[in-house]
Amino acid sequence: MPYSLLDIFGGKDYIVDLFAGGQLYQDFLSATRYHRWKSPIDGELVASWVEPGTYFAQRPGQGDNLGTLEGTESQPYLGRVATRAIFLFKNPSFGYVAMICIGMVEVSTCHIEPEYSHPLDTVLLSSSFRPTIPIKKEAAIGNFEFGGSSHMLL
Repeated sequence: MPYSLLDIFGGKDYIVDLFAGGQLYQDFLSATRYHRWKSPIDGELVASWVEPGTYFAQRPGQGDNLGTLEGTESQPYLGRVATRAIFLFKNPSFGYVAMICIGMVEVSTCHIEPEYSHPLDTVLLSSSFRPTIPIKKEAAIGNFEFGGSSHMLL
């Protein structure tokens, strides 16, 4: 399924090159079962921010098919247009990992824990002057204000 890295990262083209040609995994998180996010790896948190987007959107032409209620058929579309929290991690063994927590349906509010809020600036990620935050796998980094939604790992 085609994805647009440029759209996923909110037009930040200097991030796209880190993930071009890589792998993307996306999954649905049930609104009744999952609210909180944890770091997927040990390493460094390079950046985190909330990318503003739509509220209660579905892909054009979704119709009334099975999956419409949960929005699962719209996951690739929502990954580039919905409000989402984006985390960029770096691990010395395998490099950069991105985790994108996507607000679906009425669940568009994304909250990043203050100690892990690390907004991007105009400094390129490859700069040795960009500070990072040490992070451990399973560290609680944020949550949806209500329910689950979708997430991507790149």
